[in-house]
Amino acid sequence: MVVALAPDKARIVDKMPGNFSFLGLVGLMLPGAKIIHCVRDPRDIGLSIFTFRFYGYHPYAHDLGDLGWYIAEHDRLMAHWRVALPNPILTLPLKDWVDDFDTTLRRVLDFVDLPYDPACERFYESETRIHTVSRAQVRQPVNDGGIGRWRRYARQLQPLIEALEAGGVALEPGNQPEHDPFR
Repeated sequence: MVVALAPDKARIVDKMPGNFSFLGLVGLMLPGAKIIHCVRDPRDIGLSIFTFRFYGYHPYAHDLGDLGWYIAEHDRLMAHWRVALPNPILTLPLKDWVDDFDTTLRRVLDFVDLPYDPACERFYESETRIHTVSRAQVRQPVNDGGIGRWRRYARQLQPLIEALEAGGVALEPGNQPEHDPFR
């Protein structure tokens, strides 16, 4: 299927939210695949998902308690994959892009064995069609608009926050995985 989608491409990016559940298969079928795990405050993730109307198979997206449970399960499974998979995983906080775009860009390019290209800095000028809810964001430079946004809605997000806490998700700012060899 990947070849059918992009027969002339050496690299393919697939950023579907549910991909984390297939990383075991990725490890078996694509042992050379490199995985980039983008992270941010789970409360911001929950607010973002809940704000958009996700269609298709996203039953967790429409109830804050379910969404908190799902995010906690995501974190638990990603912790497992970091230990169990032979594939390299680069954990990349959104805050790194905001605080130091140039260094983070070079880190990502190094991770995927690509040379630096100045066009990467102007990704938002690309005319490529975007088919995801991120389409408006992709047309803007990296910014901090998605960081800490949950605070304005903390009271309304209580079912999400309670489910995150019940699932063992650490909600302190700056809490990242202990070991990231590419950081």
